[in-house]
Amino acid sequence: MWWRDITGAGTDTTFTGLEWAISELLRNPRAMKELQQEAHKIGQGRSMIPEDDISNMPYLKAVLKESLRLHPPTPLLVGPVGSNWMMK
Repeated sequence: MWWRDITGAGTDTTFTGLEWAISELLRNPRAMKELQQEAHKIGQGRSMIPEDDISNMPYLKAVLKESLRLHPPTPLLVGPVGSNWMMK
């Protein structure tokens, strides 16, 4: 079914992006430590950080953006090449 392909592709790229982010944190212990400190500060001893508090985590946002910059979930698409191609 086509809808399975679409939903599978959506979750696959999300998981791949998270996998790359975690692998980059494992390769950069200093960044991992800073992110852990931010999470401990925002979490205040709770086992889970509420979704509303994630907006107060600028380092997490920076880590995710950098991971997406280094490992984009989709390749850069190049349009058709040639003089006969015209956008309709």
